[in-house]
Amino acid sequence: MKVDSGVNQFLTKTDNVIGDVRRYLGGNGSIHPASVVSRDGKVYFLDARKGQAIRRSQDGLTRISDYGMRGLISTYCNTHATLATSRIIAGWDPQYDCYGLSFIDNRRIFWQYALFP
Repeated sequence: MKVDSGVNQFLTKTDNVIGDVRRYLGGNGSIHPASVVSRDGKVYFLDARKGQAIRRSQDGLTRISDYGMRGLISTYCNTHATLATSRIIAGWDPQYDCYGLSFIDNRRIFWQYALFP
């Protein structure tokens, strides 16, 4: 199920899925495809609606932002949700061997960065 910027919900189908298709408890998902990173059999993504960074691995879903960054990530998500020029992107930081999230506001040339081991 996908929700657009309004309240409209619609189903989408694609053959381009990272990993296998499974349902997990918790209702987590990402509306920011640029926040999804696959590395070493794990998939990392941002659930901006819940203000959480999530890691999916063989043992299920882990809210990695709960380990010392819950308030920070929630604040970043809430702040950037209100900005029309905001982008959220992610990648793997090779220097620190971590999942990294960037919250960028192009209008004010402002960005915030968070790392998750």
